[in-house]
Amino acid sequence: MRKTLLVLLLVGTLCCALCVGTQAWAGEVDLLIQKLVEKGLLTKEEAKALLMEMQKEKPKEEAIKEAAEEKAREPAKEKTEKAALDLPDWVKNTKFSGDFRLRYQGQDQINSTDLETEWRSRGRMRLRVGADTKIADDWKVGFQLASGGDDPRSTNATFDEFFSGKEIRIRKAYGEYRPWEWLKAVGGKFTNPLWQPKDMLWDTDVTPEGVAANLNYALSPKFNLLFNPGFFLLREFSFKEEDIYMVPVQLGLKWKIMESMDLQLTGTYYSFENLKGKLAPTYSSRSNSLQNGRYIYSYDPITASAAVEFKLPYRAVPHLAVYGQYINADTNSQDTGYCGGLRFGHKGVKAFGQWLAEFNYRHLERNAWVDFLSDSEFFGGSTNAKGYELEFRFGLASGISLKLDWYSMEKIDKFDPALGVIGQDIVLGLTDQDLLQVDLEFKF
Repeated sequence: MRKTLLVLLLVGTLCCALCVGTQAWAGEVDLLIQKLVEKGLLTKEEAKALLMEMQKEKPKEEAIKEAAEEKAREPAKEKTEKAALDLPDWVKNTKFSGDFRLRYQGQDQINSTDLETEWRSRGRMRLRVGADTKIADDWKVGFQLASGGDDPRSTNATFDEFFSGKEIRIRKAYGEYRPWEWLKAVGGKFTNPLWQPKDMLWDTDVTPEGVAANLNYALSPKFNLLFNPGFFLLREFSFKEEDIYMVPVQLGLKWKIMESMDLQLTGTYYSFENLKGKLAPTYSSRSNSLQNGRYIYSYDPITASAAVEFKLPYRAVPHLAVYGQYINADTNSQDTGYCGGLRFGHKGVKAFGQWLAEFNYRHLERNAWVDFLSDSEFFGGSTNAKGYELEFRFGLASGISLKLDWYSMEKIDKFDPALGVIGQDIVLGLTDQDLLQVDLEFKF
């Protein structure tokens, strides 16, 4: 009877060991069986049979345990998958992006009244955050918020006014429809859809308002046709005056001349409707010919732009581009402009050690273009200016770069009636300017 009770106790212990499934329990069971054999309560054959039975049952118990653990995990897994499935498609299709720029800016300029050099230092910053999302097949909507005031040519915020808060404005808000990969239509406030090899005419911060389309159709594997029309509203009046608007039409081509050489060429016609006789906007540079603050020309210029890009077989300098642009407004008075330049290095500075250098020269006469759209960094956004720019960018890390930008500029016609004149040829106002910008840029 005693032997039977001990055997039953041993079997119970074995079951507990199998349920727990640890090596510690298994070792204790072996020791217990050995003690029972030594005391004569179990024969060696009985002990061996019990150990063999335990080994047979162990895989079954482990399988049961694994199945139970998997079952316990299923509710959490199903809950996570269900939560993901419950998200609207537009949320899953949304992409956020932005950038921050920290800038030191120094200006050295000559005022013709005293011919003295003046140096001005400023700290500035720029913050831009935006998103775009696919709402449905072929449809997308997007927006961008940025620092800066109401000047469309600047998103800079200057360190000033005793730590005052800085403004944030809507810089983009648009809807986009793309029925085919080669055709896109956009409406609202959006990125300039007109291709420009350089920012002589269009400051990169300007975001037109209206509607536009981009056609980039492949006629062959190496030849694409470009067609970019638009309708941009400039000023809306009530009922007494006609609205001012711009109608640009750009036609061009992309040609892959060879595997290492690409050409892009465009011609653009701009029609400024109802601009003549209207007041210049408050943020105009006031460098166009005006009468009582009103435009005396209609400004319907034609431009020709080109860029040739080369892929070079050099690891240190893998890319080279040469570009140029010409404009004529046919106002019969200082109505021509042109620029030309080259850039070399890495086409996109995205990682540590990558770099890009650029040089360009530009010459923009007084009435060649409207002075509320041109590059705000070049002589304060004025026409009637010429000079060169040197730029160097170096990658510090992925998404982080350092840029040095140097401008040397002067007025083309220093006899400027808009500024006032002393005697025959001395102008009241700025005649020469040098500009240095040091930018630390972060993209995310």
